[in-house]
Amino acid sequence: MAKHIPTTPGLHEYAREELVSGLPVDDVVERIHGALRSNDTGNRFLAFFLNDMEERELFHQLGYSCTAHYARTNLNISKSKIYELLQAGRCLRKFTEIDHRFWKGELSWSQVRLIVRVAESATEKAWIKKAMECNLKDLSLAVKHAMPGEAPITKPHQRRSVQHVQQEKQSPESLASPKSCSELEGEGADRLKSCIPLGFLMEAAAHTKGNCQEHEFGENS
Repeated sequence: MAKHIPTTPGLHEYAREELVSGLPVDDVVERIHGALRSNDTGNRFLAFFLNDMEERELFHQLGYSCTAHYARTNLNISKSKIYELLQAGRCLRKFTEIDHRFWKGELSWSQVRLIVRVAESATEKAWIKKAMECNLKDLSLAVKHAMPGEAPITKPHQRRSVQHVQQEKQSPESLASPKSCSELEGEGADRLKSCIPLGFLMEAAAHTKGNCQEHEFGENS
């Protein structure tokens, strides 16, 4: 199947002209932060339009079985990255405050992609506050120990074991409605219908070998 890769004449040439050495330190720092922000904005665009392609089933017009199939073929990004972008694009349609803070530059894409995994309308502001108050490592831990819809856990002794969290996340009730796109493995397609489980399923898969992670968190609690 032929790839669908449109080109933007002159855009890459213009960007290359910005790569100038010997600039004053303030200009270098400005360009570093500008490049980081551009990367964040690019991810937001990807999330929005991949989700748009999914909801409108535009992939059929291009000859693909699902959006993930199209993205893997044309965008050269990993399956987990595709799932992350689809999840974020879907969730940010309802989390307008998170999206607003992102566009204001108060939240990075790395923060956004984490908190949309667990936030709900009632806890959206609490997760925004948590993201703005802690570093990315602590935010990642807070998300790992939270259930969908829960506010951030603020006290260390409140943390539950990894196994307990995984069992709840993979309960029949939590997995009843969502579907995942399996065309990437050559199987039948069930397009993504929920933003809740994607991050959790990937996290749970990372802990399926043994219970060493459970033991580690048990000692630290």
